[in-house]
Amino acid sequence: MEVGTEPTVFALSQEAQRQPSSHLRPGEDDRRESPRVALDRIIATFQGASAMGRGDLSVGGALWEGAAAHATCDQVELTFQLGGDPEPLRLRAQVVRRRETAAGVALHLRFLDPPFEAERRIARYLDQCLEQVARWR
Repeated sequence: MEVGTEPTVFALSQEAQRQPSSHLRPGEDDRRESPRVALDRIIATFQGASAMGRGDLSVGGALWEGAAAHATCDQVELTFQLGGDPEPLRLRAQVVRRRETAAGVALHLRFLDPPFEAERRIARYLDQCLEQVARWR
């Protein structure tokens, strides 16, 4: 993460956690237990075809948005880097929800059996982003 740039962190307040999320259909609950951080470069691989996108990341999953006509499968592999971490993460994910957007498609994803080390790296990155945002306020 570059010094001096504020990461975009989506943390739900306690009040917001008790209310249904506006981006979900009525009656659905927001199941997120982790804050989310925006990522500008996420590569999604769909049955061998890859597409660059952007979205956000949490410990349990991600949102991927991009132009991908071939994003019709139920599972994808995501590749992304966390801040200054030199080793990219590659994680399999289940498509939980798919919706059309002006830019193409948005995929709401849940990680499938992520290795403990990957979860730890993501959690540590989220903590660093939250600490940095707290210092700026």
